[in-house]
Amino acid sequence: MTDEKPDKKKPKPRRGKSPLADRATAELIGKIAILEGVVAQLIERLEQQDFRCKQIEDRLARVVSPSQLITEARAAEMLNLSTDTLWRWRNEKTPRIPFLRTGRRIKYRVTEIESYLNGREHGAKKGRAK
Repeated sequence: MTDEKPDKKKPKPRRGKSPLADRATAELIGKIAILEGVVAQLIERLEQQDFRCKQIEDRLARVVSPSQLITEARAAEMLNLSTDTLWRWRNEKTPRIPFLRTGRRIKYRVTEIESYLNGREHGAKKGRAK
């Protein structure tokens, strides 16, 4: 007999991923699926809020027509200014917002206030897609 040891078969290296990598991948896929569900819920909520905003805008449009005249106090409230500021603006050489004087009362058109506010927008592109 010879002193040679019988050949032990060496284990063949596995091809592909180890079970640990497969488990980690499965966990990541599970997390991605959960996050996709969360994103879908957030998109749905955003669409609902957009719909509610549109409803409110429609109601406001019916309540306050663009050509409607409003008081100085209401205009100041819409602009988040004081009536004193509006008085100063009226007394400028060219008033910032056109107004109507009926006797001692001052009135503003809603369209003029909106026009003033639109002219003060920064960072918004004109003709935005809806």
